[in-house]
Amino acid sequence: MTTGRRRLAAVVAAIGIALGGAGAGNPAAHASTTTCGDQPTEWTQRCERPTSSWLALSDVHFDPFAGLTTTQVDQLAATPPDQWGGILAQVPQQPSGYGSDTNYALLASALTAMRSTVAYPPAVVISGDFLSHNFKDRYFALATDKTQQGYDRFADSTVDFLADTFDRVFPYSQFLVTLGNNDTTCGDYELTPHSEFLRNFAEAWEPLVNRAGRSPSFAKSFPQLGSYQAELPTGGQAVVLNDVYLSSRYQNRCGVPGEDPAAETLQWLADTAQHLPRDERAWLVTHIPFGIDVFGTLSAGQPVGLMNADDQARLLGILHGRQWQLTVTGHLHMSTYRLATGQQPVPAMVVPSISPLFNNNPAYYVLAVTARGGVADYTAYAFDLQASTPTWNLEYSFNQTYGLAGFDASNLAQLQIELNQNADLRDKYIDFYNSGSGIGGITPSTFHAYWCGAVAVTAAEYADCTRPGS
Repeated sequence: MTTGRRRLAAVVAAIGIALGGAGAGNPAAHASTTTCGDQPTEWTQRCERPTSSWLALSDVHFDPFAGLTTTQVDQLAATPPDQWGGILAQVPQQPSGYGSDTNYALLASALTAMRSTVAYPPAVVISGDFLSHNFKDRYFALATDKTQQGYDRFADSTVDFLADTFDRVFPYSQFLVTLGNNDTTCGDYELTPHSEFLRNFAEAWEPLVNRAGRSPSFAKSFPQLGSYQAELPTGGQAVVLNDVYLSSRYQNRCGVPGEDPAAETLQWLADTAQHLPRDERAWLVTHIPFGIDVFGTLSAGQPVGLMNADDQARLLGILHGRQWQLTVTGHLHMSTYRLATGQQPVPAMVVPSISPLFNNNPAYYVLAVTARGGVADYTAYAFDLQASTPTWNLEYSFNQTYGLAGFDASNLAQLQIELNQNADLRDKYIDFYNSGSGIGGITPSTFHAYWCGAVAVTAAEYADCTRPGS
């Protein structure tokens, strides 16, 4: 047994998972392209099958300014958001390329592909960052109205437009949405708690989140900190946590001096988790994954945490106190995972982005969700921007690619071991990490750093894992 395998054996043993061979998955048994019916009335009958297909996407980073003139931006600002589509559709443009956020053409293409893949998903999960990078700067550079009030109205209208657009495409689906670090009218990583932005966001998305009355507390809870609880279509619970406040980069620059939104958020999570049924494995939906920013670490030459170390320690302490069926995150723009070991391991799915800003191909997941809320498999669909005529295609199935049978803590631990041992599997993971773009991402020389980042969630653990000779 190699040093790497011994290290992972210790990690796996700590969470009570056997090191036996992984069972080969059977994607056909969990067909991710199967919808719950062509009409909403068919849901009950067809969703009683072993799995139903849910959509998961992240980091849309919609840029309404792409290709627009000042006149057109002013026209948007003066137009009700539910009519923006008619204006944006007239702007001649191709879908965004590498290094850019999502323009209207890419957004429309992605939504068309999702609707074609799963016509009526019971749930759509969006793990944060609706607004583009540098949204505020782009507004003030183009708009005639350069007041803060004008900017606030335009940001709120963009949120309204996105809610209306997703509602038109998926009018019967329940939405689980969380905020990202760019979703703010203050500044990047500067979301203001108890703010007008949160109230407006809640008003726009409440009809989608509280579909069929599954999140009756949303309208009251979300405007406080951006967190809330919802019932899943499978009957379990989802805790949607705005973890932007826990970021190592967060500043409450536009808030009330002395506020501590991180402490408030963690207390809310502790109280909410305590009142969940003990025999129920809930979902946690956030934006920022726990652990190390590997890309930033490689640039800085020392471990860089995605979260404030003390806040992450308390977060993981709360999460390890009960079983979580799944954690869904985004933020990294890449297709990967995290596993926090402990008394109760926490498996985290990191959903790739729609935005190709970091030279990744746009991508989304279709989750095969069991009647008990487990993820039996997922399939990734990607938009190959290097093709002469880019199209959305099925990229890979988790089960089929990695020879596993479901996305959970046990299989993630097994995958971690196999990636250390199997060069062919490692090559596939590297290719799929940036959704097949082959630009940037992981290289053979940096693979070990990213491999450690999947399970070494503190700076000390990461430093130990990446130490030469370990």
